[in-house]
Amino acid sequence: MGIYWVFHHWMFNYIVKLDNIMIFLNVMLLLCISFLPFPSALMGAYGKHPFTAIFKRITLALTGLSSLTMWRHATIRRRLVHPQLSTKIIRTYYYRIISAILIFYGGDSDLMLGYHSGELFFVTDCTIATTYKQNTNHVKELIFW
Repeated sequence: MGIYWVFHHWMFNYIVKLDNIMIFLNVMLLLCISFLPFPSALMGAYGKHPFTAIFKRITLALTGLSSLTMWRHATIRRRLVHPQLSTKIIRTYYYRIISAILIFYGGDSDLMLGYHSGELFFVTDCTIATTYKQNTNHVKELIFW
């Protein structure tokens, strides 16, 4: 849940304007984020029942898709971000959001190769960040870590 809050904060470092659609998408994203404890509580109460696992995956996927939709709306034709925002930054955020959707949608605590989803996401995110930092010369455009 905290990762989504951090993404939300990072995203709004680059968004300089708002429109009604963006406000609606922001409310939808925050609604999805605030709903995340409910499927986790169901998993805690009912164990790894197939319904709870599917429900949690769907909730995580919807949260990620909400974030992706919001970023796409803001960056398409750079309508809500600064016109000179680097394409690398826009692309990096797309990669982050898509990797979060794929990793968190993939499962619960026994996700892929025995790693916990948070650990796997951290490794993926650090790899993307390292690649980005090695390919940019613009210090002021670096993403906050």
